[in-house]
Amino acid sequence: MRLPRTIIVSAFLFLLPALNTAEEIIAHSSDSEPAWIIDPKSTGSDLPPEGRSLFDFLVAEQQSGKIVFHIPFPFSSLLDKIEQTLETEQDGYSGIRKVLIPLGRSLQRPAAGKEFFNYPRAVAVVDAEPKERPDHAGLLLKDRLYFGYHEKSNILEIISYNETAGRFEFQLVKDYREGGKPKVYYAPRAICTACHQNHAPIFSRPTWEETSANPVIKKYLKDTGKSFYGFNLDHGIDIPNAIDEATDRANLFSLQQWLWREGCGLDNTKESIRCRAGLLIAMLQYRLSGNRHFDINNDHYKNDVLAVIQKNWQQYWPQGIAIPNPDIPNRDPFLRQAKTTPVNTRSLNLMDVETSFEPIKSRLPIKILKPLNKETITEIVSGLSDFIALPDIKRLDRHLSSFASKTVIRKSFKSKCQLKQKNKKNSHRVSFDCSLEELGEDKLYIRGRIYIQDGKFNRCTIEQLNIAGNRYKNIQRSDGKIIPGGIRLKLKNDNLSIYLNNGSFIETLTFEWPHSSLDKNAYNVEATLVIVDTFSPVISAIELLSNETLNQNSDTLTSKPFRRSGVMSSLFKNLGMPALKWCCEAISEFPPAKLELQAKQSFDNTIPKGFIKNCAHCHYSREHFPPNFLYGDSETVKLKLSQCAERIFYRLGMWQLDPSIRPKTAMPPNLSLLRHNINPGEWKNSSMLNDLKSYISKLLKQESGREPRLENFTNRDYESLRTCLQY
Repeated sequence: MRLPRTIIVSAFLFLLPALNTAEEIIAHSSDSEPAWIIDPKSTGSDLPPEGRSLFDFLVAEQQSGKIVFHIPFPFSSLLDKIEQTLETEQDGYSGIRKVLIPLGRSLQRPAAGKEFFNYPRAVAVVDAEPKERPDHAGLLLKDRLYFGYHEKSNILEIISYNETAGRFEFQLVKDYREGGKPKVYYAPRAICTACHQNHAPIFSRPTWEETSANPVIKKYLKDTGKSFYGFNLDHGIDIPNAIDEATDRANLFSLQQWLWREGCGLDNTKESIRCRAGLLIAMLQYRLSGNRHFDINNDHYKNDVLAVIQKNWQQYWPQGIAIPNPDIPNRDPFLRQAKTTPVNTRSLNLMDVETSFEPIKSRLPIKILKPLNKETITEIVSGLSDFIALPDIKRLDRHLSSFASKTVIRKSFKSKCQLKQKNKKNSHRVSFDCSLEELGEDKLYIRGRIYIQDGKFNRCTIEQLNIAGNRYKNIQRSDGKIIPGGIRLKLKNDNLSIYLNNGSFIETLTFEWPHSSLDKNAYNVEATLVIVDTFSPVISAIELLSNETLNQNSDTLTSKPFRRSGVMSSLFKNLGMPALKWCCEAISEFPPAKLELQAKQSFDNTIPKGFIKNCAHCHYSREHFPPNFLYGDSETVKLKLSQCAERIFYRLGMWQLDPSIRPKTAMPPNLSLLRHNINPGEWKNSSMLNDLKSYISKLLKQESGREPRLENFTNRDYESLRTCLQY
């Protein structure tokens, strides 16, 4: 039976009864409570701790003997370059899902001014496997590469996986414009993870009304007459739904890497190394089976994987693990405008995001795993297997198929079948139904149709095939030939051989009947299914990897993150398979990784230190979004604070209101305070907050001659307040 692709939320969601809000859960740290798989309070290093992002490898080119980054412009050219590397069989599907979001919630949303529909934000997500290439393993970009592009900002935002570090990186391409000189930077993670609290991509829940799937938004986009980077606007919710599913899968990468690393044990003992070896066996069985199943009953899995992970779980995570939430609420940008009047497409109110929809708002865990049972581990293993690319499995399949011709370890299964035939001129359709037969513990059942044209095999469809506890449905591809007294088939599934859960594969399926039966409409025949054990060499190769790792001659099965290139290249070598060029570990010749801004800010004593401590991590930047009112020398900063005073006063004033009635999120946000070990409940009465409010109040009083009152600002629409910095 095909395993679920994601963990069922309802099975594992146990909200903590003693904690009522996301802020309390994030702040709470105790041995009696679940541990976060990714702690929202932690940002991690801005630059990669090791390795580089997949995006860096994608755009790296050799010029004049050195590696440079070449980012094609316009945006459509960059996407074309990526699409050429992807495997797509579906008509009209390029391997990249694309939507436009003119009224979204990104930091770049003010860049268009009031021209929302002339300059929408473009979002593109890779969700296809890499194309198989001669001598090159290719880049596994599926669910691992995300773009956000706003034409007016001249900035390309990227979220891209780092295989070596086992985390997503946040990057910017600046000066991305016609005639520009694009430069690649790593972004300050404190800014990015304020919304991306899962340290991974986020997306809204259904029905994605901010996107071009919304018929109203689609109409206004089409009315501009622009092509928008070649994006197809004639799509429904299937495209944002696919993006949502990609972000959901990406959100579980941290859990899957946890199983590989911490689940097996970080100490790199023989036990932890054998645990990862058992995981790798299960992952390969699952991928070879077409993502259907793996052998949960063999000793490698029961003793080396299940027993070890469950023991470690009881010792280190008895209270469970909290999984962060990649979903933000669906938002209708037109909700605040009267439904009975025409939409004012240039109204700044369309940009206003109410508190409940703000992605910066702290989010509860999407699920808490507790307890960690066999079924849960099985589902996590199925997700971890997607760290192995389909071309890797195709190469392995061909190698194992060639090995099959040399082995004598075969097993045959037989079943009596009833065949029904429909004949037309020069063609036959033979339907077969093979009854269930007991052969010891082995069971065989087959149902399907064979098509014969001009006396030759044409095609075969297997509707159902059950063998030794393995079940398959709708096998559409097969090779076959007419033989004396019957027909012999070689079955295929998604261009792979048909593998059982233990890694053995179905070599042939043969139907034998008397030649005279072809003249009858119904008759009985015998079917023979031949199974070949081709997986033994894989187990031997993985055992060799275990020994190499244990002897410190390899780090393949250590507690480092699962790295496709390191693991699969070592496995292929031990199997005697041809050498390939692999991505993505060699970075010695890469340009140095650069941070968008590295200098530290300091002010004179007239500017409260609280701005540096609590606001600079987001508002000290060369970029305009979020407003960089803390960037520059002291005099420049004072001018910027004065211009932004209305909005800063409004946001600071939110701390005076009960959270349930705040029209906007209070600043600094709760998560920012928690990252500095500041209790939000204590912050609202703190002297540091009072200093910030007092400073901004003085600026506003100098303008108006009156003491500012919060209600005078909250009675206005937030977007009608003076714009914080004009560019």
